[in-house]
Amino acid sequence: MRLKSLGRALALLLAVLILATAVPALAAPADNVPTRIWINPREVDKQELVPLDMVTTALKANPDLEAELNYLYYIDGEWYIPVWALAAGLDAQVSWDAARHQLVIWRQVGNTGNPVKKDPRDVLQYYTYYDRQARDQVLVVSNPTNRPVTLQFASAQTHDFVVTRNGRTVWQASAGKDFAQVWRQEILEPGASRVYRSRLPRLAAGTYQVKAYFKGGKTTGPVASTTLKIDRWQSPLYYGLSYGDGRLRFSIENPTGETVRQVYSTAATFDIEVQGDNAYTWRYSDGKTYRPWLHVNEMGPGAASYKFIYLPDLPAGRYVANAYDLAVSSTQPVASTVFYVY
Repeated sequence: MRLKSLGRALALLLAVLILATAVPALAAPADNVPTRIWINPREVDKQELVPLDMVTTALKANPDLEAELNYLYYIDGEWYIPVWALAAGLDAQVSWDAARHQLVIWRQVGNTGNPVKKDPRDVLQYYTYYDRQARDQVLVVSNPTNRPVTLQFASAQTHDFVVTRNGRTVWQASAGKDFAQVWRQEILEPGASRVYRSRLPRLAAGTYQVKAYFKGGKTTGPVASTTLKIDRWQSPLYYGLSYGDGRLRFSIENPTGETVRQVYSTAATFDIEVQGDNAYTWRYSDGKTYRPWLHVNEMGPGAASYKFIYLPDLPAGRYVANAYDLAVSSTQPVASTVFYVY
């Protein structure tokens, strides 16, 4: 049963009852501490729904849901709310935990930094999250009002994402792309949502800030933002390292059926480290200076590349060589080999 049919007055009354009973007064968490909940969403009317009582209690929050009350569902004796509406009412972030195969909803309690400022004429609701399974950054644009909203696009571009780390841009969805300069408009019906996606390249492990831009609304700046944490990932590429005739052979192969994209922040794409049991050490990058250069390398399906690294004259001993793909990690090798010099 959709709550919208009950009328706005009844909706407000129900909301007061729900939140008064569902969310007890809880001690405020320490400033700047995120509260998270993992949950299996329920799909209804092509929307992902979560139980309002459980989520608001777990997140220790009384959401501002006046505009979102029209979108509650009453299912099996429990109130459910679309994820986009909950995110808007709680100022929460949503992402997909591929390891757990669950949706993660989290909010920053206390100092939240600089929030995104929308144009006051913009009635749309926005939230952005990272779909780890698809490796997509997602922007959800929803119309929470009871009237249609006209989306106006000045070109074929519908959205954009900017990913930064330590204040420096490491990737932008629109970079290097040309968009047809054709003005057009679309109608977003009441309660409807549009989902826009961009495939992220492989990012090195670390914490990033993501800002989402929507080209069909009245807000010219970012409409949503989130923090993106990338753990060390298992690269789909195959790496190999072997020694012979005084040199190392570093191979990279793409065994998948899709193009693999990797982001590098300087002109250097790899490094080699050699350590001997005789205390001798050598590193390929020692003494080299690489210019800052943010670029993406693409390796097509079935492609392979080979690098041959000539070593200096090594004293006799047993050696371990480590190869690093700098798009993956500068501290964790992707391939290793052991060799002897007699």
